[in-house]
Amino acid sequence: MTLKIDKDVDIKELRNFMRFHNFHYVIRTVQGKRWPRWRGVRIEKMPEDMFLYSQVIWENKPDLIIETGTQYGGSSLFFGDMLELNGKGLVITVDRRDFNPPEHSRVRYVLGNSTSPEIVDMIKQESIGKTVMLTMDSKHSARTINKELSAY
Repeated sequence: MTLKIDKDVDIKELRNFMRFHNFHYVIRTVQGKRWPRWRGVRIEKMPEDMFLYSQVIWENKPDLIIETGTQYGGSSLFFGDMLELNGKGLVITVDRRDFNPPEHSRVRYVLGNSTSPEIVDMIKQESIGKTVMLTMDSKHSARTINKELSAY
């Protein structure tokens, strides 16, 4: 899938739109302590993004969703529910933090570093011959993102 952007898009205008959108979201949720939730479990993703994820999952029907950065488990629970609607698929979600995640038959929680060779190898083996969707939401640093992009 390729994202096509009109060549006439004004990058400054796009950045200003995103800043406003993110600012509005932060004011609406974070400062108001009203984090979005899925089936009662906190999600730290933009609600609009979750809606777009549901469309991507429905249209592409992935066999496997790899999520780096589980946090509270709300988005992995959401992904599991979306796969359940499709009637197939598994979510593998990786996080360094140990917690009591929400249970779902289509979600496998992995404790550890998303770029460790053992975890990358396990996920690559699980991915063979499958339609895969990757969502990276672990540590938001250039180093981590580059390592995850290289690994997956």
